[in-house]
Amino acid sequence: MSRAMLLPTPGDPYICSMWINSYKKYCQRNIDKLYVLINSPVDTPVYNYVINLFKEINAEVIHYDNFIGHGHALTELLERCKEDYVFISEDDFYLQEGGWVDEWFGEVESNRTDMIVSTRGSAHPTLNTAIGEYYDLSPAETEEPNFWPSLFVGKRKDLQKTDKDFEAKTFKAGEYIKEIDYTPPINMSSDTFGWMSMQLRAMGLRYKKVKQWRLIDIVINKLSNPPWVHLGSGSTSLNSHLFNPDMTVFGNKHKAGKKEQALPKMTDKKTKVFFEQKFAWWKIASIAFPISENSPASYFNSRYQEAIDNTIEKLDLDMITVEENMYILKHVLQPSLTR
Repeated sequence: MSRAMLLPTPGDPYICSMWINSYKKYCQRNIDKLYVLINSPVDTPVYNYVINLFKEINAEVIHYDNFIGHGHALTELLERCKEDYVFISEDDFYLQEGGWVDEWFGEVESNRTDMIVSTRGSAHPTLNTAIGEYYDLSPAETEEPNFWPSLFVGKRKDLQKTDKDFEAKTFKAGEYIKEIDYTPPINMSSDTFGWMSMQLRAMGLRYKKVKQWRLIDIVINKLSNPPWVHLGSGSTSLNSHLFNPDMTVFGNKHKAGKKEQALPKMTDKKTKVFFEQKFAWWKIASIAFPISENSPASYFNSRYQEAIDNTIEKLDLDMITVEENMYILKHVLQPSLTR
């Protein structure tokens, strides 16, 4: 029996360094092979720096200098994988205790279950209702019937029995979905891994649910020692949620000087709180894991901090709240920050 971990990443050097730190401390001893797909339009020196970070821990690295989509990356990683059992992770998911990886793989290897999953909604509510009704799920399960593309442990052979499409998917009005015996009356979409979740359920596979421990849950519940943490949408620093002072997109060499993307909308208090936590996380990671001054990519340290501060100001976020979040997160994330 052999074990693999699959990691797609847009290549933020600080988030990746933090992930690698956690991996080396709490995962590596229980993984036979790490497969990483870096799809990043960041500056070439930074791009090369991130590739070398993963090569230094003996990962098999696939890399593209542009985004290819999270689901597409998972499909390609699965095609490369040769091991019997698979752990799917994201670069903003950090284990903070040892033993869990071995326990989760052991559950599947011993046939006590077929999958370890963490559930979410992330689809049209009516589509979720159809899934819940077809599989006779409880009301709570019906709200979150899909699986996260992070903290998933299963058998490679089961994933290969699907169409291997991990991408977000839109079901057209009138398109029959045999996996849930449902025909949507209007176009309905499901996020990354949603369609894959339907296919795995349709195979009759057993699963054990574990909590995702997203950052927002940890802060709300004042949890001080989470066994693992998932930021959620934490990979959006490059080419999405950070901007240069002239309001051009940060971290995409292919869009240098182009003002193509609008600032994210702070539509409600929950969104603002989430972004204040996200920026606090990014600042902490970049301070804890700076690029070495001896690296050709070291210039990126100051540019990254500048982009964070600039975007916080443009989004009218509360810098005092961001700093308070940094204080809280330094304690919560201590195992992941300590080398």
